Amino acid sequence: MHDDARSIGQEVVAAFGGLTKAARALKHKSVTTVDGWQRSGRIPYWRYDEILTAAKSEDVALPARFLELVKARQVRNVVGRSKGAAA
Repeated sequence: MHDDARSIGQEVVAAFGGLTKAARALKHKSVTTVDGWQRSGRIPYWRYDEILTAAKSEDVALPARFLELVKARQVRNVVGRSKGAAA
């Protein structure tokens, strides 16, 4: 399947080796939350740090598209703080 045809949620779950392995690595008691990412194709930004931490701990190579989202979010946060400080 071409990367564009897969959602970011599906890509992240696949990087961990599947739904159960992803949920376990993220220390979720059930797969429901992670399954929601897979079904919706979206991962809430407040979950990014937990995914990065789990990937590092489990030695999982995350998809480039996900890492781009994380970087974009970090840039938005820095720019937002800069604008707030200037006001």
